[in-house]
Amino acid sequence: MGFFGPVPAEVLQAKYNKLTKRLILVASGNAVGATSGIAFKRETLMGGLKFSFGGWVGPITGEQQPYRHEQSFAIDLPNRVFPSNTVVFVTQNYPDGKTVDIQYFDGETPPSNTSGTSRGPADSGKADQQISALFKEPFQSAASIPTKDPLGPITVDFDRNFLQLTTSGIVSPNQIAWTFNSLQTGYTQVIVTISGGGGSDIIIKKVYEVLVFLPLGPLPPGTKSTGAGSITPTVGGSKTTAGLTLSFLGFVNIGVNLIKKAFPVEAQLLEVDVTPLIPGPVTNINLLNQVRIIARVRAGKATTPITAILRSTGWGEFGSIETINQPWMEDVVIDWPVKMELTASCKLLQAAGYTAPVENCTLRYPLYPRITEPFYIYELYNGQYVGVGVNDGKIQKFGVGNIGLNADLA
Repeated sequence: MGFFGPVPAEVLQAKYNKLTKRLILVASGNAVGATSGIAFKRETLMGGLKFSFGGWVGPITGEQQPYRHEQSFAIDLPNRVFPSNTVVFVTQNYPDGKTVDIQYFDGETPPSNTSGTSRGPADSGKADQQISALFKEPFQSAASIPTKDPLGPITVDFDRNFLQLTTSGIVSPNQIAWTFNSLQTGYTQVIVTISGGGGSDIIIKKVYEVLVFLPLGPLPPGTKSTGAGSITPTVGGSKTTAGLTLSFLGFVNIGVNLIKKAFPVEAQLLEVDVTPLIPGPVTNINLLNQVRIIARVRAGKATTPITAILRSTGWGEFGSIETINQPWMEDVVIDWPVKMELTASCKLLQAAGYTAPVENCTLRYPLYPRITEPFYIYELYNGQYVGVGVNDGKIQKFGVGNIGLNADLA
């Protein structure tokens, strides 16, 4: 996850170098771990100078890291257009703004003139547009170019740990577009800012919320892919049918067929585990995209079955088959293929009131009394194990924490 959000600041300073005509802003304090790209950003304020202070926040580690950030802006002060003696800072701990006097290098401070100055609330950060993009498939964000003359800088901000900018340019007389490739799956943002002449004010600020995912099911409701279009996943170096979005069952079917090809004498499906690329709870089922397939197999003239394990290495791709020279226990063979998709089971789970974030999901047929079909068994963030029957869609509680499957089946 990579979102641009406000950062707390314990010390805020504003200085002005009259020789170079640059406004120097300084902030220091402690930020949550995995915060990068800390920066001041110019915001619109009628009759004054206003800057938000934030950074790209990655996975929350629970730790704090000290920082000191200094950044300068080319601004001609004093300026008759707005009061030149103060700056309004918007930070995490000052969401409504904190006013700080500008310290001139020669000690001169202009007379106070705060008429027309406001201390508005911080930008909500609410997305203007949502983009769903396939992992490692290019996607675009675009912004209309205003006709206001003169036009100032056009900037695009994004988390460089998450996205890579490949191209940018004018795509029509009044539109500019940026093309990105993703470096990991999850949620992030792209922020486009268009300023007026000389950077005097902000004309347009657009926030794009981006979901990068491996498509094991349909796109999130109300969104459409803005990627390259047809998709040609590869398996063992060979391409599958182009133009298809691979569902969870389609993904697993590729792996099952690879195991059957390697063990033609006997290959029976026992379990399919699916986990996030980045370990941790997720609220979007499309982020469960790392697949492990477990099968009971028998090679050649062997009389005792062994266990085969096949792990995905990417979307629609698998590595080499691993084997364990002993049978996999406590599972009934799954009659493949099953009818219910992973996404359909998730909808039934949430409709039954189980809306906690998901750690992982396992498709299996537990060898326990009164269990008569395979289940999608979800491990929820609150420690519960809840299953959805692949045939009847019924909800089955499988216990909490280390008790696991035995709790509600005794």
